[in-house]
Amino acid sequence: MENRLKELRESKGMSQKTLGHFLQISQQSVSRMEHNIHIASIDTIIRTATFFHVTSDYLLGLSDKKRHVSHSPHTKKLEQYHEYLFLFDLLTSYQQEITKHLLHILQKTQDEIPFDSE
Repeated sequence: MENRLKELRESKGMSQKTLGHFLQISQQSVSRMEHNIHIASIDTIIRTATFFHVTSDYLLGLSDKKRHVSHSPHTKKLEQYHEYLFLFDLLTSYQQEITKHLLHILQKTQDEIPFDSE
């Protein structure tokens, strides 16, 4: 798990402390898991795999296949939402309030201001 966890964490630009926050474990536990000093609980493995959208087999080094192929049209949208929530959670409470306010403004004006979203 050591190389995979560190690789996934770094690919998201996350610190061990931030990942620990999302997994509900300490920064020290993340470090120990990355260095193969600590064996993660089943709950932590499931949360980690879910967080990074990979299979537990991939996370544990039992498979090179990162995720199961999903044919759901909503998978990409859910991944986008996950990324937005991750970024939102990194903001200060003040920045979160500003972001919410801006989103409300955009929602109210979406029909008034024509723009091309792509």
